[in-house]
Amino acid sequence: MGLKLQFFIGDKDNIVNAVADEDFDILEELEDQGDFADFSLHLSPKDLNVLINIISSHLSDDSFGLRENLDTEDCYFDENDRGAFYVKDMVKNLIAKTSEKDAAIYASRWYNKLSEEYPDEHIGDSSMAEQPISDLIRICQIALKEDKCLVHVWFL
Repeated sequence: MGLKLQFFIGDKDNIVNAVADEDFDILEELEDQGDFADFSLHLSPKDLNVLINIISSHLSDDSFGLRENLDTEDCYFDENDRGAFYVKDMVKNLIAKTSEKDAAIYASRWYNKLSEEYPDEHIGDSSMAEQPISDLIRICQIALKEDKCLVHVWFL
């Protein structure tokens, strides 16, 4: 199947513990509620770093990536086959400021950057990334409004 890269919103400890305990019922419940964004598009984790950098540079004078904003000290779980990391609030708060309508712009910029980074690979059409980016914007807006946490989850 490949690498599964997702974002969920909710109680950060519950989500991280669900991944650690392989309690997929909690994650499926969040999926059913629409409290997730699925970036399982044959990407690597570093590609998500590029996306967050593109969004942050568009919305702020200070650009940043995802990686440096993952909690790797207090609220995380990381094993060989799965992981979950609380994403620091500055990422959620910044993404929440944009509009879902901007997803196509971010997708295009992201895929252009990925094409530069992987010149020997066919990256595909950026329209494939519009829905996940739109979902990420939407869940960040909900999380900000409802005081929920953003958590990045991955599975092999």
